[in-house]
Amino acid sequence: MSKELEGKVVIVTGGAGGIGSRIARAFARNGAKVAIASRGMDKLRVIAEELEADGQACLPIACDVTDAAQVESMMDETVSKLGGLDVLVNNAGGALFVKSPEEISAEDWRSGIALNLDSVFFCCTAAAKYMSKQRSGRIINISSVAGIKASPAFVHYGAAKAGVINL
Repeated sequence: MSKELEGKVVIVTGGAGGIGSRIARAFARNGAKVAIASRGMDKLRVIAEELEADGQACLPIACDVTDAAQVESMMDETVSKLGGLDVLVNNAGGALFVKSPEEISAEDWRSGIALNLDSVFFCCTAAAKYMSKQRSGRIINISSVAGIKASPAFVHYGAAKAGVINL
């Protein structure tokens, strides 16, 4: 167990997915209190129950990270129930669809940017409010090689992940 993480409060977005759940488990195994967020509660509850059965604190939160108001509520709930906020892992995202650039509608474009870039910005700014007050904290933004190397079938995803790299 890492002494650095013992008692720290961590939020992992996309916490119901494969990568997100593994990130959350790693933090929890090292003594952190973990909030996991995703749009649906079913998978979150299963992960939370597994962690709690092992004696690790876990708070599942249903949150659409593309909605700034829901992100603010997620931060408030985490701080209220777990006692603070020390680390944010922005892991939520996905390619949503495979289409050539000329097939992507304005709505497709906006939904891809919202999930993969807007969500990171919303979470960073909401977490920064708490972290700046306590004068400490860490934000980890998960991106993709797609943000560096373009793919014609994923222009929306690559553009968003390049934005995350820039953030």
